Formats: sequence, structure tokens, C-alpha cells
Amino acid sequence: MMVTVLMPVYNASEFLREAMDSILDQTYEEFEFLIINDGSTDSSVNIIESYEDERIRLVHNTENFGLIKTLNKGIEMAFGKYIIRMDADDISENNRIEIQVNFMEKNNDVAVAGSNGVIFLSDKPLIKKPTDFPIKYSEIRCKLLFESPIIHPAVIMRKNVLLKNNYRYRNEYKDTEDYGLWMEIAKEHKIVNIPKKLLRYRIVSNSMTNQALKKMSDRIRVMKKIYILGLDYLGVKYSEDELDIHAEIALSSTLKHFQYTKKSVEKWLQKLIAANNSIGRYRAEIFNKEIAEQYFSVCVYNGAYVDYKNSKFADYNPKSFFSYMKLKSAVRIKQMVR
Repeated sequence: MMVTVLMPVYNASEFLREAMDSILDQTYEEFEFLIINDGSTDSSVNIIESYEDERIRLVHNTENFGLIKTLNKGIEMAFGKYIIRMDADDISENNRIEIQVNFMEKNNDVAVAGSNGVIFLSDKPLIKKPTDFPIKYSEIRCKLLFESPIIHPAVIMRKNVLLKNNYRYRNEYKDTEDYGLWMEIAKEHKIVNIPKKLLRYRIVSNSMTNQALKKMSDRIRVMKKIYILGLDYLGVKYSEDELDIHAEIALSSTLKHFQYTKKSVEKWLQKLIAANNSIGRYRAEIFNKEIAEQYFSVCVYNGAYVDYKNSKFADYNPKSFFSYMKLKSAVRIKQMVR
């Protein structure tokens, strides 16, 4: 078996049929569709069982295990050489599997391949936003120090890499378990994004991502655990205050209040550059550009264009006033998504 499409389902009846149809109507037809029912109490099971398609393998958890345990169970049960993730409320483009499998077959050194996509609001369908995540492994590695540039339900993963290295979703990264997994994998294996929009990613008001954003203190606590993975890998020493500064930088687009001054932010980011210059973990030009990108974001959400223009980071990643205003205007859309 070449491909397993892994989709956990928990009370997903509202959008389930649309998600399933988008998989079953793929141009690439030979796969198993492993659907794990995680103790649903709505009509999800009835919907799944209404399909007469031999590719569907429906498995029932004895109770509601939660997403992390269900995903890890799926990894163990999958017959495919590749595991393609899918969520029960998203929509895959009809050539998604074909494109991803062909890519992985031609790039044996890639462990995980995501893609770009289009984010849309379920209750406001006119609001759509295409993603623009980095494509290359060298860029993704640097970006992971601050955020996940991978759409979780858009990935294809090499199962043997997961099993051989015991890569699994971890409970300590709950609600951001995919980010923690990518951080671990990217230390030793290539993660890339295919430069095509292969998924329509639905944001619903009760989604776990949305709920996690509302519980910001809990989210920061979990995210800091993942940041520590990256900072330790970089070999930089940090205080608790500096870890808080790093979290504030990384989460600047979601914060309403900022605790640290831009001087403190600049000092910390310069420390990261110095650490990388010392250890050579990342290519300097790519790493410095990403650091500058993070400071630019801070200036958009908590500053002014002149703050960035007058900083040392502008030399690494020149930005125009137009690009500043463009990102500034996107703040409203992000706020609506939240």
C-alpha cells in the first residue's frame, strides 16, 4: 500500500461529507482512507457508514481518546508507505494526493511535505486568505524557531521515518502538537512545502486552534516548551525573561498587550544572531533574514515603520513602507479569523 489518508473524527458531522468527498474524488485513486472515530456522539458515524467505498477503513476508539492519542494510533495502524493527514472539516484539492505522492517519490530525502493553501472562515465565506509559507527546508528550519510554517492537515509524511525515529505527537504540546512534531523532525530530516495550494483550510469558531488562542496564557505556556527545543538546538543560553521575550516576539500577531520594550526585543534577537554565528547551526543569511522578519512583525503590531528602518535588522531584510502598511492592513483579517 502506497498511501494512507489519516483522518480523526470527533463530532464532525457538519462538514464531514464535504471533507470525505474531497478525498474520495481524488485523481490519485489507490489509497486507504483510515478514519478513526474518536467517540463521536453526533451523526458522524452514520455519515461515514453511508459511503460504499472499499477504500474506507473505519476504526472506533472505545472512548474519546483525544486528538493526540488518536493520531498516534493512526500512525501505528496505517498500511501506507506515506501518511497523508486530513481533518474532518477541511477540503483537499482533487489533485492533492497525486501531487504529493509524485513529489515524495522524486525526493527521497524529504521526510514531510506540506503545501500552501487557502484559509477561509466557515461563517464568513467571503473572507479568504491564501497562505504564503516558506518552501525550502533551509527557510522552514529558521521559521520553526518562532512558529510553524506547516499546515498540519496538508502534510504527507514518510511513515518509516516516523517509526524508525519514534517521532510521535506529544501530550506536552497539546493544541500545538503538530508544531512540536515538526520541530523534532526538522533537526535531522527535511521538511518542505510544495509550492502549490492543495488544501482549503476551514476556520470554525469552536476549532481547537481558535479555542487555544482564547486561552492565551495556556497557549504561551505550551508554546514556550517548543521554543525551548529550538533555542537549545541553537545552543543559546537564556533567562526566564528572555524566554518570555521570545514568546512575545513569536506571538506578536495574537497579543493585545506587550510587556517588553523594543530595545529588549532587539537585544534578544541580536543574541540569537550571535549564537548562530558562533555555532553555525543555520545559514547566516537565511537565519538573519528570518530574525529581521520577526522584528518587522513586532514593529507592525507594536511600533512604527521607522522603528524597523532605523534598526540593524533592516540591513538583513530591507522592507518598504508599502510592505509595512500591507501587513498592517492584514491585522484586521487576522483579528476576524481569531
